[in-house]
Formats: sequence, C-alpha cells, structure tokens
Amino acid sequence: MATTTTATAAPRSFLIDRIKLVVTCPATCWQTIASESRSPRELFTTISLPLLALGAVAGFVGLKFFSAPSSTAATALLLQQSLLAFLLSCAMPFVSALVLRQLAPFFQGTVESNRAFSWSVHSSIPMLVASLLNIIPLFGQVGGIVAACWSLYSGYAGLPVMAAVPKNQQLALFISYIIAVAILFVLLALAAAGLFAALAA
Repeated sequence: MATTTTATAAPRSFLIDRIKLVVTCPATCWQTIASESRSPRELFTTISLPLLALGAVAGFVGLKFFSAPSSTAATALLLQQSLLAFLLSCAMPFVSALVLRQLAPFFQGTVESNRAFSWSVHSSIPMLVASLLNIIPLFGQVGGIVAACWSLYSGYAGLPVMAAVPKNQQLALFISYIIAVAILFVLLALAAAGLFAALAA
C-alpha cells in the first residue's frame, strides 16, 4: 500500500536523500519509490526544478568563462541559449511520462500518470546531478556520458516495478521509449529555436 510522506517539510533533505538513493541503488531503489505517493507537482518542484536550475547556471558559467567570447553580444546569445535549454529540460519530465503512459499498454504494461511521472523524474536524477559538472565543460562532458548510462540503466531497471511490464517486454518497451522521446525532443528543440528566432527578429 502506498504511503504519503511530506517532501515539502524539508525539501533540501529530501532532495539529497533521493539523490543518494537513486545514484547508489539504481536498480533496487524502485521498490521504495513505488511505495510512495507524491504528486507530479511535488516531484517536479522538489527534485527536477532545483537540479535543472542549478545545472543551467553551472552550464552558463562554464561556457561563459571557458568557451564563449567575452563580448556583450556573445553573453546575451549564450544567455538566450541557456534559457532555451532550461525550458526544454523543464518540459522533458512531462513529455517522458506521457510517452511511457502511451507506450506501456502496447507491451503488456500499465502505468498511471503519477507513477509514470515519478519514473521519469527519478530515472533522470543521475544526469541532472552530472549537469552540475558543466561548470567545468570538460568534466561536464565526461560526467554526462557516465551519468547518461547510469540514468538509462536505472530507468530500464524501474520499468517492471513502475510500469508493470513483463520481463520479456521490458527491453522492447525501453527501446521504443528512447526512440519516441528522442524524436519529440528534436521536434520541441526545433520549435523552441524557431520561436526564439522569431522573437529576436
């Protein structure tokens, strides 16, 4: 039976504990996560949003001081690009959860909206934590590769628990999910880039 806990009582402590859980127990953490009942809003504001914001700042600072020219125009362009990346990243947990919900029934799975969003948020934690390394771009690139593999492994391991998908359908669902999310991300990025270009014109 799911239990409701109050992440809002100590959001910083909850975030740190959740990072430790997913990073150190990427495959076995899902039983704990599945036993909880948290709304998408609570998960987004206590896990995704703080890490996304910190990662965006780290990326901006890293590019500003290690890569980008120091002119005002270059800084403004970099800030615009960082904002675009941040907004796209904020949309991804919702897109990811929607994709999982739509695909799961085709692979004998079933997942309700809160669980789909929880899976999306928690499986992304290693990548979000690694984005803090972007304050030094080289470290960010190496850490991003490792974290991406960690996130993929954790997300794959969580499917039978969070989406009730049979083991023999787990890999097929995961591959289909990755392809669908990649396509949607590219489409969203193109649309957002076009919007920013239109506003800047």
